[in-house]
Amino acid sequence: MKYRIKIEEQNNGKKWYTPQVGTPKLKIGKFDFVSTEWSNIIEDTKSFWISSFAQISYYTEQKALDVIEEYKQYLIDEKGEEVKSTTYKTVE
Repeated sequence: MKYRIKIEEQNNGKKWYTPQVGTPKLKIGKFDFVSTEWSNIIEDTKSFWISSFAQISYYTEQKALDVIEEYKQYLIDEKGEEVKSTTYKTVE
């Protein structure tokens, strides 16, 4: 996965920072190629979700970077909680 921060500057000089995650997508057509589909990282109390439509922006670039790092850790933790294998023991 790739990560980036979308920076929007308003006419009044204020900047808003939106953390984003990119996933590779294969585009099939006349010419096949791989592109990146970007989604916004939404921080919601103790979990995260990604969206192409919803957006949460922050006053500082550092906060957006913090959200990306927290999201990466969330993915690592989530991966660690996945079931690796299942075995069965017969009880008689």
